[in-house]
This record gives sequence, C-alpha cells and structure tokens, in this order.
Amino acid sequence: MAGLPVERQAKIEALATQKVEDMLAEARTLADFRRAVGQTQVHVAEQLGIKQNAVSQLEKRADIYVSTLQRFIESLGMKLELSLTTKTGTRIDLPNFHPWDEGAVTLRHARSSRKVATEK
Repeated sequence: MAGLPVERQAKIEALATQKVEDMLAEARTLADFRRAVGQTQVHVAEQLGIKQNAVSQLEKRADIYVSTLQRFIESLGMKLELSLTTKTGTRIDLPNFHPWDEGAVTLRHARSSRKVATEK
C-alpha cells in the first residue's frame, strides 16, 4: 500500500470503509459484526477477559443480556446505543438509558428483593 500513489491509497481506503459499513448494515449475528470489522474470536476473548470458546458460545446464543451485548460491541471498537420505535414509526433515541450500568443493576436487584419480600 505504501508504494501506491496517495490518490490510489485514498480510493482503496474509501472502498474498504464502504465495504465494512455495508457488512455491518447486513449483519444479523454477533459473528457477522465481528467479521465485518475484521476481528477474531481470540481478539474479542482477550478484550472481554474470557476464553475463545466462550466467545464462540456467546455468538451462538439466541438470547443475550444487554450488558453482555454492550461489552461485546465495545470489544469491536463500537458503541451500543439504544432507541425505540413507536407504533407510528417515530424513532426515539435513549441516550441516557444504560441498563448495564452499575446503578441500573442495583435498582434491578432492589426490585427483585422487594418482590421476594412481598411474597413471604
């Protein structure tokens, strides 16, 4: 690449960026997202502090905690943002909704404890 003219390098870089964006837009699984950004299961495992086979199992799951999804996405160098869509098609971004944050986890545990207390 370094030996190519600057214009050619820029064109190749733009095409590569577009290819990644196209792959991300078509991604349907965690493995698709990982492959789109050119990462291996080993890299993701290192970023998450788990073993490669755990990443493999994670990619095969049909259901996943939002906190796990957030960490996985961050290991790929991206950021998870949440939004919702109303019945009329209005999209509402939720920039301050982070259920994976420690405060949300504490709140969830508090709710669980209350439910247990009322059942006794």
